[in-house]
Amino acid sequence: MTMSTRKNMSGLFMTQNENSSVNFTTSVLCFGEGSFLKVLAYVIILLVSLAGNSMTIAVVFRGRLHRSNVHFFLLNMAIADLVVTVVYMPRMVVMMLYGNSWLVTGTFGLILCRTVPFLHHMSILVSVFTILGATLDRFFAMVFPLRNIVTRSIGKAMLVVIWLASAILRSPYVVTPVLKNIGSDIICSSNLQQFFGRHIELYYYFLLGLYCFSFFLIMLLYSVSILKLRRKKVVFNNTAQARREQASKKLLNMLIVILVCFILCWFMYFFALSILPRPLSCETRFFRFFLAHSNSALNPCILAVFNRRYRIGYKSFLKQIIPCFKNTGRIVFSVQSKKNTLSVWSNYHIQMKAI
Repeated sequence: MTMSTRKNMSGLFMTQNENSSVNFTTSVLCFGEGSFLKVLAYVIILLVSLAGNSMTIAVVFRGRLHRSNVHFFLLNMAIADLVVTVVYMPRMVVMMLYGNSWLVTGTFGLILCRTVPFLHHMSILVSVFTILGATLDRFFAMVFPLRNIVTRSIGKAMLVVIWLASAILRSPYVVTPVLKNIGSDIICSSNLQQFFGRHIELYYYFLLGLYCFSFFLIMLLYSVSILKLRRKKVVFNNTAQARREQASKKLLNMLIVILVCFILCWFMYFFALSILPRPLSCETRFFRFFLAHSNSALNPCILAVFNRRYRIGYKSFLKQIIPCFKNTGRIVFSVQSKKNTLSVWSNYHIQMKAI
């Protein structure tokens, strides 16, 4: 394998944690004009992602949507997005303010140095596998509507496998990071070359093949599902079958939008170091991470736009938290007496049952 090929492969999956000693010398140069706006932008997506994905988890459980496999997969994606939000986005804000300096030292600092990049990379894999799992669930539900192939127990087993496989594949990030002294600063540095030795290229190729195969399979299954829907001839009236067909189409469209959004947001993160000349400019490096992490904030927005259940659930939470939302939306009604007036959350459950 040529040296240029090795650089391209390593660049495909490299993060600032794997190349900390190099990035440290240039990260300080990125602190200057526009840093306040960058920090503000990251804080905004952090708060939106934190609030949106937390509400998604609550809506799925309180609305009993977890009884449906596809919503269970959406719940799993929200959890993965929350991990990225809580674990890694604050690290990015700190980096924009202080460079690559690792502010927490000692044993606890080393633990954070090993868990933060591990959880970040694991959550990315979890999101990819979750999209694949949701796609498989929709494929079998639409192509074989009379057969319950992906049962609830199978769906739960798939989620367990997703987290275990993601943790195993990213386990090298638990053992390789170390704290290093660079001048008067301490940085968190990870070198997978020391862990894999001359087999490092096999690890990179395996991950690349896994991502490519997953997205190829997802697009293939979606294509078959769309063709299957178009060939169906359903008379759309008020029958339950027609409503189910419409709901399936809306759900499929929503999952396709989630997939496209994920690819657009994470493409630059994976391929920027391979297709763009190095060293990357400060703007490119910031945009690479910001665009990728924006996906965690966009997913709840997609759910709100495409699914009425989540939209109602989000509004119910906002009415309880933000005063200006209390006077909007549907009026809470009473039955025969004021004592039987229903609360906002009870009204939410009634609306959910009606959908």
